[in-house]
Amino acid sequence: VLRMGAPTEAIALQAERVALAEFARLETMLSAYCVESVWSRWRAGADVVSPELLDVLQLVQWWHRNSGGAYNPQAGVLRERWLRAVDEQLMPSRDEMATLAAPLQPLPFEVENRTVHRLADCNHLDLHGVAKGWIVDRAAAAAMAVPGVESLVVNAGGDLLRCGAGDMVVRVEDPRDPFDNSPPMVRATLRVGGCATSSPTRRPFHIGDTAFHHVIDPRTGWPVSCRSATVIAPDAADADAAATVAAVLDTSTALQFVDEMVGFSACLLPEEGDVVFSNRWPAA
Repeated sequence: VLRMGAPTEAIALQAERVALAEFARLETMLSAYCVESVWSRWRAGADVVSPELLDVLQLVQWWHRNSGGAYNPQAGVLRERWLRAVDEQLMPSRDEMATLAAPLQPLPFEVENRTVHRLADCNHLDLHGVAKGWIVDRAAAAAMAVPGVESLVVNAGGDLLRCGAGDMVVRVEDPRDPFDNSPPMVRATLRVGGCATSSPTRRPFHIGDTAFHHVIDPRTGWPVSCRSATVIAPDAADADAAATVAAVLDTSTALQFVDEMVGFSACLLPEEGDVVFSNRWPAA
């Protein structure tokens, strides 16, 4: 969903066309479903690194290193095991998941001096958690570069970005009452930047009568217990990654992590208790 602020309809339509074209170009380049995409070919072993893919891999590496492994693009291996557990309706053991997680801790690549070095098999890498937000950021930048565009809001399935003049109120869904007509858990004022939420409400793993968070701690292989983690950040890609990290870390560590990041704020709903906020949460 795109919402433009522009003096004329013609300018708004031009900016919309530019944004959608950039969305399409980057999604094609980074698609995991198209075997001919740059991402699929590089992941399979080809030496084809576009500037765009290099930027994304560099961002992935930054978040992996600075989160202590709480963000890991190899978590899809663990997710596949949980999906099998759902199909079989048999709970995996913590020991099994920890054993599966252990070899995933180091990244199988390294970005240094704008060069990507492949260190191991990269075929199981997954860009979920940063790629969609990164594409939102680039598409928004392209639209904002159209002369006359004053403001822009992009909502790409929960990855929200606001640019330009003014502000807006963001309403965060309450996972304890996840219905369209329910009041929000909290509100925040978003001026310029991104906002993302990690919550098990919409996509949990169901095994028996138990619902598990779809976000997995890549260090242990076990679903996280945090019921909701919302992060506001300078851009959509960082908000996306930080929301995942905040859901993985324990509550106090997550709040400290966010408070140490310039331009970041968060609200968390832990497994027990009520909502807690970082120091800079912009309550509306």
